[in-house]
Amino acid sequence: MSTFLRVLVMALAWFVFFLTSFYGCIRPEYAGGVARAPEASAPVSPRPSPAPAPRLDTLRVNSGGDAGGEAEIIQLSETQYKIRFPFNSERETIAPEVEDYLGRLARRLSSSSGRLTVVGHTDDVGSEAANQDLGLRRAEFVKNILVRQGAPAERIYTSSRGESEPEAPNATAEGQRINRRAVITLEDASTPPNS
Repeated sequence: MSTFLRVLVMALAWFVFFLTSFYGCIRPEYAGGVARAPEASAPVSPRPSPAPAPRLDTLRVNSGGDAGGEAEIIQLSETQYKIRFPFNSERETIAPEVEDYLGRLARRLSSSSGRLTVVGHTDDVGSEAANQDLGLRRAEFVKNILVRQGAPAERIYTSSRGESEPEAPNATAEGQRINRRAVITLEDASTPPNS
């Protein structure tokens, strides 16, 4: 083989190698035909998955101001709603979007003969008695918004379960956030209110 052909073949081989390396066609764990485990010092990060499409029955809003975090309203069914609170206090600050959503619920209650029960829940930070009280203040807070929006106060019943019915472990901040909630149930007038 002539020198020119050898140089041309080598140049072509290097060009192919460069292209396949540049575009990721050769993976390092299979280079040279021998499978190798990825090196521990180079962590493999998965591609970020696309953000899930927002659910139509969930409203997440920034509560703004000094409350911080996000409030979340989840419609569980035609008659049941859940509000998650971004803070663990009785501070009466919540986003206007949450008030607007509750306003629609208040109008629905006003135009029916049904009643609402609002049950407050907390995380397990603090004493059981304090959390029982906080859960009731949280339920009363929601009731006050509904009444301010035009719902009849005499058809809204409040109670507290405190920390007794967690939806998530309280060991993490996220679990605590999930447990800080009020559950609103629209009931028929003939159904006795939940205790």
